[in-house]
Amino acid sequence: MIAGKTIEATVWGQKTAEAKATLEADHIKPVSATLYLDIDQLLTQLNPTDAFFDHDKVEGVSALEGGKRIVISNDNDFGISAVTGTINGSGEEVGPWHLVWKEQPSTGKQDDGEYLEINMSSLPAMTSTATVTINVNEAH
Repeated sequence: MIAGKTIEATVWGQKTAEAKATLEADHIKPVSATLYLDIDQLLTQLNPTDAFFDHDKVEGVSALEGGKRIVISNDNDFGISAVTGTINGSGEEVGPWHLVWKEQPSTGKQDDGEYLEINMSSLPAMTSTATVTINVNEAH
């Protein structure tokens, strides 16, 4: 609390620099953040169809060895996206209930719990494409 008001109420409507000065005047040091790893860009670089680690959100992040390795994980919500029932004559949803599986958009497969370990010394991730020419001669 600052002068009996919450921090949010104190800096409400202030631009970033002003809010920072307001907080620092009360001996509150705001934290700052910088982008360490753009996971979305990395995954798209590895597979432009987003079929590699295709989850709608990252749920867990762990930095190992001082940030040399990053482990990300998803929460697959038990592979369930909804529970549906039968609609009765009044338009109400009633049982029997059915589970609707949570599907990965790019693969159409049921979402599984998964984790991905990223070795930061191996970035940028390298992918390559090779073109192979095959000459076919017909025998007469």
